[in-house]
Amino acid sequence: MAYSYVRSGGNLSLEHRARSVRNAKVASAARLDPDDRDVDSLIFQHRRPILEAWLEQLPGQLNVLDVGGRIQPYRGLIETKIRGYFALDLQFEGMVDVVATAEHIPLRNDCLDLVLCTDTLQYIPDPGAAINEMHRVLKPGGQLLLSTRGCYPEHHDELWRFLPDGLRRLAHRFSKVEVMPEGATGSGVMTTINVLLHRSLEETRWGRIARRTSVPLLNRLGRVLDRISPHDTRSACGISVRAIK
Repeated sequence: MAYSYVRSGGNLSLEHRARSVRNAKVASAARLDPDDRDVDSLIFQHRRPILEAWLEQLPGQLNVLDVGGRIQPYRGLIETKIRGYFALDLQFEGMVDVVATAEHIPLRNDCLDLVLCTDTLQYIPDPGAAINEMHRVLKPGGQLLLSTRGCYPEHHDELWRFLPDGLRRLAHRFSKVEVMPEGATGSGVMTTINVLLHRSLEETRWGRIARRTSVPLLNRLGRVLDRISPHDTRSACGISVRAIK
């Protein structure tokens, strides 16, 4: 499997590269095992078992592409099954190997067993073209595992929010598409409140107090509400997709 082009880190120093990788590994661990003091923890708490169940079903000797793979939080769940693992992003940061856009993946057709794309689709200018590219590089029977934001406040330089039927439409070229909400409306609403109340306070004294008090309280309330109404997923903050070519 060969890339048609690869752009490395240019003039990045080895020290800068090592620091970037260390920071990525810290972020990866926090994403895989979220702390209740994180305003996004309910999304990641619900996401992990969904992806874990899908990844457990995969065979070994996988060639994997991680689109937006700066921190690779779910790589550890399949480490023993990996033959080759490549991370693509717009910038050479964290654990990225290949600098390219998701709409133009520099790989030949039908060369991958698995594509991971977690918390990235909402940043991509043309998500339909990106998903078509992920379909192109997968072997027949290969899988795309994707997670993105549903009902969630505007944040950073994101471009999109997605609903289940919209994701099914974007993945129409795949032979089978399974969509799973990451939690129910209760955790979605509490996550939204947490983000709106606390995101701007994160680096302040009040933010440090909130991480010990109101943030975990709202996260716990979200889990309680999910247990009360587990089938109401209209306002789930995250959505996971498994698409089989």
